Amino acid sequence: MGSTEQTKTGNLIVEGVLRLGQFTTANAPSGTEGALYFNTTEKKTKIYSNAAWGDLGGGAEPGQLPTYTTAQRDALSPSAGLMIYNTDYDQVQTYTQTAWSGITGSKDLGIECASAMDCASGFCVDAVCCDTSTDNCTGCRRCNVSGSMGICIDDGLECTGNCDVCSSGNCIEDATLCTGNCDICTGSGTAYSCAMNNALCSNSGSSCYCSGSGTVFNCQSCSSSPYGDCGAGTCSDYTCGVVGVVADNSGQIFGDTVYCDEHDRLWTPTQSGTYNWDDAISLCSGLTYAGFTDWVVPNNGVPQQLAIDICGSCACVPTWWDSLAVAGTYWTTATWSDYAYICFYYCSAGYPDNTYPLLRTSLTYVRCVRGQ
Repeated sequence: MGSTEQTKTGNLIVEGVLRLGQFTTANAPSGTEGALYFNTTEKKTKIYSNAAWGDLGGGAEPGQLPTYTTAQRDALSPSAGLMIYNTDYDQVQTYTQTAWSGITGSKDLGIECASAMDCASGFCVDAVCCDTSTDNCTGCRRCNVSGSMGICIDDGLECTGNCDVCSSGNCIEDATLCTGNCDICTGSGTAYSCAMNNALCSNSGSSCYCSGSGTVFNCQSCSSSPYGDCGAGTCSDYTCGVVGVVADNSGQIFGDTVYCDEHDRLWTPTQSGTYNWDDAISLCSGLTYAGFTDWVVPNNGVPQQLAIDICGSCACVPTWWDSLAVAGTYWTTATWSDYAYICFYYCSAGYPDNTYPLLRTSLTYVRCVRGQ
């Protein structure tokens, strides 16, 4: 056998294992504060505290230490030698005269652990012995960061976007990580990512639109615009939509056909079908087209003016409407009692027809506009 040590209560250490002395209730030993023995009569572990033997434990199993959170532990009135299991720290703790002290293992910081009892620090976080508790190592902070094992530090890898950083345990945006001249950092949670912003391109000279990917979105010249008609390769006429549609021409923005008039308004084609006035208003206000969501029904007179601009003295159906070309009456926003004003998109007696009221419950065409 290995070395042994006999104490006043008969405790024995055999090959590194602490074995308590065994006594019946009748022949219980005299004790000193904090002494332990196993009572064979009651089948319980006894602890000598406050000049008397009492039961050690209070847990669900025989001999199990009582379990407390830190708050519950601090509400006790302990005497020296009292032992508990602290569920907040996953640790056996004992009261030594004036303070609680953890009973810990011997593993250094950064060494793999299964519980706090494995670690000299008393903390097992992210499966390694750590310098602080799980409560203090939260958010994007980790104790198992390569090169700093065992030290709870900010871990940028926990932030999944390409323009966020970990700061004091929280993922926050860092616009400096977006390296182009028209990208911004946007997002939330753990995913802040660089995104294009066409408004950062001047829309004149040599910059018409924003293009790129990842963290490099840059303003591009008109000569290489992917959005359709770029005219002669200059940006002086690129006002509608900010992304390369020449005034008084049709073009495409994000694959959708639009028309830019000379008053800097952008139009959709005629919407398929006919609508009453309320449905027409809802249709345009809820429309997402060419990347925009601010479409509306045109004001009174605006469609008629567009027709004159396109066709001269006689309103007509612009050829760029293709399969959706429709000659007829179109809703405007103007209302009067139960009526709303409409206007024509075709010739009558050689000149454009004026607007006139139509019952709002009637069905007619609608075409949405932005920038009016």
